[in-house]
Amino acid sequence: MILRERDVSSTEQGASVGYRGLLLTTPTMWGLALTQGCINYTAYFFLAWLPSFLQAAYGLTVLQASAYTAVPFALSTVFSLVLSHICDRTLSPLALHEGKRRYAVALGAVLSGSIVLTPYVGSITMATIVLTVSLTCNTFAQSMNFALTNDRLRSTGDVGRAYAFFTLGGITFGILGPIVTGYLVSITGNFKVALVLCGGLSVLAAVLVTGLTRQAMGERVSGSVALADSA
Repeated sequence: MILRERDVSSTEQGASVGYRGLLLTTPTMWGLALTQGCINYTAYFFLAWLPSFLQAAYGLTVLQASAYTAVPFALSTVFSLVLSHICDRTLSPLALHEGKRRYAVALGAVLSGSIVLTPYVGSITMATIVLTVSLTCNTFAQSMNFALTNDRLRSTGDVGRAYAFFTLGGITFGILGPIVTGYLVSITGNFKVALVLCGGLSVLAAVLVTGLTRQAMGERVSGSVALADSA
């Protein structure tokens, strides 16, 4: 079913440019990996520090913080699926081929940056709403960036390489997130600077994905294979 329904001609299957082609021919692979890294930084903040942040900012007990932490994760699971479905229904095959999904990634990343508002909303109820919006958009941006990688890749023989480098970018920032947050909280005594960094990286992700993913990856090799077969 996958082979029958995917929009890839048989002449393109197996074409490969290798890591050199992916990383040196266009900036797209770098843009995708760095974008995922910036988005993942905030995702790992949610995973590692959200309960501690709610305790420190709103004076909650461990049990209360756990309950308020569960709400954004539960709701974002549903909302991110809905947003992804809407995006898939909205974008045409031509738009996907041209990489227009990058605008969905950028929008999700920017809205994920709303996490910076959390210390200033005044109540735990409003904080939960803001955190839900931020986590939903963060999850949506991550999933759309995964799909954008597929949209931008033309050489089907490089799927493993592309997603390996893509994942490396995301995990590297993700690993640093909890560590850097701990140092910032220790130095400043609160989470405000740490949240500003999350918001700043979210905006940077939008800039990177919009500016660096305009070109397809592996298109030249696919074209040459098609020409060779037609000849």
